[in-house]
Amino acid sequence: MMPWFIWKGKNSYSDYGLWIKKLPDRVRPNERYEEIEIPGRAGSLIMLEGDDVYASYQMRITVWARNTLNINEINKWLTGAGNLIICTDESKIVEARVVDSVTFSRVGNNLMQATILFLCSPLRKNRYYTNDYISLNANGTIVNPGDVPSRPKVAVTGTGTITVSIGGEAMSFSGVNGTILVDCDANIITSSGEIWQGSTVGDFWKIPVGKVDVDVGTALAVQIEPEWRWL
Repeated sequence: MMPWFIWKGKNSYSDYGLWIKKLPDRVRPNERYEEIEIPGRAGSLIMLEGDDVYASYQMRITVWARNTLNINEINKWLTGAGNLIICTDESKIVEARVVDSVTFSRVGNNLMQATILFLCSPLRKNRYYTNDYISLNANGTIVNPGDVPSRPKVAVTGTGTITVSIGGEAMSFSGVNGTILVDCDANIITSSGEIWQGSTVGDFWKIPVGKVDVDVGTALAVQIEPEWRWL
């Protein structure tokens, strides 16, 4: 198969007859920071916005196609936001958005060319993320294979006061009656789709890179959607 990309679940080549003319560069995103000038101090003071906070970046993909392609259908497809997968990195997803017009120009008697500009989220995720789900009903060890700490979703099931520790970071929950969902990226806790009304002590978890111990405490079950991330 010719070099391809997948956008919104559709393969550029097998579904639309578009193949990549030049594979996009692999970008390492920049950390987001503020540069502060201090009177009397040589150079600038660099203040990071936070740990593992990276800037979005642009990715240009130039494609070729035969004249027989369905331009109207392709224009509907190459819009909005979605998940982007490149053939050279097909196990990873990049969250992206098409941010410029797409123009097909004739470059030969039977050949057309276009460039698609994507604004990409800085961190890649596992395409087959459901394979990463972890269920524990006893203490155990997990491994973060990514490049940066993850901000997982963790379902904690039990009753009363429960303390769960992941990578040495403990969160305690009082008034649990059933299952609560701890979203460590959004920093919210819900139960049955509503904001949980119990009390919490501790910071939302980040799972460090590498091997990590998990202490489930008195929880009956702990289910982790780790959302591993790569630069």
